[in-house]
Amino acid sequence: MLVDGAIVVTEYADRQMIEGATSRIAYTAASRRMAWPIIASTATTLAAFLPLTFWPGVVGEFMKYLPMTVLITLSASLLMALVFVPTLGSHFGRAGNTSITSQRIVEAGERGELKTVPGFTGIYARVLRTALSHQPRYWLDRSLCCFAHNWATPPSVQVLSFSQTSNRITQRFRFVPEAISP
Repeated sequence: MLVDGAIVVTEYADRQMIEGATSRIAYTAASRRMAWPIIASTATTLAAFLPLTFWPGVVGEFMKYLPMTVLITLSASLLMALVFVPTLGSHFGRAGNTSITSQRIVEAGERGELKTVPGFTGIYARVLRTALSHQPRYWLDRSLCCFAHNWATPPSVQVLSFSQTSNRITQRFRFVPEAISP
């Protein structure tokens, strides 16, 4: 979650440098091209954690540090991905693997010729293509059945974040100093 934006910018810039661009041009293009996707993905996560900072009561006081930490850290991560990584990369960045083989693999992936892509990516693409081409209706029905089963089946274990006894314990400790004073 924290380094996704920086990885996206770096990978795009690396690809540009493999194609012949200088590091300054590559990182500038990467930060411009990938800015909105990175901002959108970070904003989505921030939007999920922002309401948790307004959680009321004792639970809210206890739990507010988690969303605040996530909000601050992700905001810093966004700044890092869009400002500091391109700045440092334009000065110190070098192209990664520039071999003919790696260039052919990238070009094959761009053209959609996934049968020729080696390694895990090629295996994944071939398995996915086989699963989707033979019986897409079967996989869709199976997925919907699993979703319906999980939705319709009541949970067998009840999960409690905070038990009801926590309020009584807090109240007892709250009244102890008043009872001791003369």
